[in-house]
Amino acid sequence: MKRSIQPLATDEAMVSPRQAAALMPLPRHWFTSPQLRARYRMPHYLLVGLVRFRLSELTAWASQRAIPTGEKS
Repeated sequence: MKRSIQPLATDEAMVSPRQAAALMPLPRHWFTSPQLRARYRMPHYLLVGLVRFRLSELTAWASQRAIPTGEKS
């Protein structure tokens, strides 16, 4: 499978796995584990060895998989 590199089209801020876990109703290890990111096809970026996420992409990803979004209770 050939991957294509797509240019970033927005100026949306990127968040760390810790920030993503605080904003999404999922445990932090989902965002830090390469195996879980691959298994669940979680949208992410690797920037100089750091994993980063766009909240808009995570929200869209979660809605496609019936994962509730919003703040944790």
